Amino acid sequence: MNIIKELYWKEFFINYLNDNLYWYIPKGYAIKSDNFESIKNKLSVLKEYENKIWNNELQTIIRKEFIKKGLFEPRAENQNEEDENAIIRVIKVITSTLGLAWVNEKEKLHITDIGNKLLEKSNYEEIIFNQIRRFEFNNFNITRSKENIKVLPIFYLANVLIKLKDKRLTKDEYCLFIAKKSDNNEIKKLVDEIERYRLLSDKDKDKIKDYLRAKNIKNIRNKKRKSILNTIELDNSYAFNFFASSNLFYIENSNIFIKDKKQLENFLNDCKNSSIWIDFKEKKDWFYYYGSDNKNISPIEFALDYYTDISDVDNALNIYNYCKKNKIKIDKSINAISETEFKSVLVDEKILEDFLERHIKELEKGLRLIRRQYPTISGPIDLLATDNKGRMVVIELKKNRVSDKVIGQVARYVSFLEREQDKEVRAIIIGKKIDNNIKLAVNALSCRTDLYNFDYRVNFERVN
Repeated sequence: MNIIKELYWKEFFINYLNDNLYWYIPKGYAIKSDNFESIKNKLSVLKEYENKIWNNELQTIIRKEFIKKGLFEPRAENQNEEDENAIIRVIKVITSTLGLAWVNEKEKLHITDIGNKLLEKSNYEEIIFNQIRRFEFNNFNITRSKENIKVLPIFYLANVLIKLKDKRLTKDEYCLFIAKKSDNNEIKKLVDEIERYRLLSDKDKDKIKDYLRAKNIKNIRNKKRKSILNTIELDNSYAFNFFASSNLFYIENSNIFIKDKKQLENFLNDCKNSSIWIDFKEKKDWFYYYGSDNKNISPIEFALDYYTDISDVDNALNIYNYCKKNKIKIDKSINAISETEFKSVLVDEKILEDFLERHIKELEKGLRLIRRQYPTISGPIDLLATDNKGRMVVIELKKNRVSDKVIGQVARYVSFLEREQDKEVRAIIIGKKIDNNIKLAVNALSCRTDLYNFDYRVNFERVN
């Protein structure tokens, strides 16, 4: 029977050619473990110019500093300055891909929390390994095909390899089966597809590949990328190098293998409750998540905190219900309440935030609101104000739970504002339940921090 006309493969072709989306790893993301030290050294130079406007002038300054420190070779005589600065833009791409640095909406260069930690610690390799393992398609650092790919590639690849009989994946199998997956589901079905493909003769395999290569992408300019399969094949080496840089896999003869089965099993066990893809609203929110040092909090709990902090009730409820359905343990105070109670908690904070936006002087005389949900590289500040002494005031609202995490959160906000605004900053934390542990933890903050309990009552009295 002609393999091309076989019903199973006809359906496969239809699904494969349905769109041009794939796991896009551009050339600029060519990250390998043997250049980790170079990445750290170049990040240290970027750190010197944090909060500066990212333009060609700054890129020239950074390039000259790279040359001065032996991190970059001087340009050839036939290169102009613009061409030479292209490598600096590649460095920006690499550091932002790893969540170490990014350029914000005001075109200012910022080093993230995890980027600063990398510069401070000697175990920088482990930090980069972890960042690659946390990476997701797609995100705000990738502009191409963002809308429909929702995959944690390392998690997905690990699940596939651990289930394959020989624990390896060929280049062809990646290009045909893995790179086209749009979400974290149906891993078992995919493994079955690969094992079925392996039973085919080399001749039939070639027929499948030739058929797909002949299906040209409409209006394509780059002739080398005439088909979606051609395109994925051209990007394959960049993808494999990136995946191998997680320290979970290795490459040999165009195949990718499990580096250490026990290590991989531990990784899958550690992140089995954290594999939900998180759809962030804006670029700053993505870097808030990816650039954070969240070693002690799972991504799913991080996402729950994020959506509750920005009063996104629908997405917070979705994550809450996902955790309940899959019996994922999160914050104790959340696990203990019903969906109705959780929604009430979210609404309570939004009501409080709405009230303070309009009546902030009720909290403290002399307070003047600057902005609600003030963006920082460490996440949005609920309310930012100034007091009667001209100090900036970070106001953080917590529903019916105030945990130790808020102390670190507020410390990051204060540190950011002190650097950005060069002003004295203080903080106010408001919650329904503030216990003695929080009172003690506040003493660790370098700035003045006031604690407030809040409560409100609604009373309806019939008058007719």
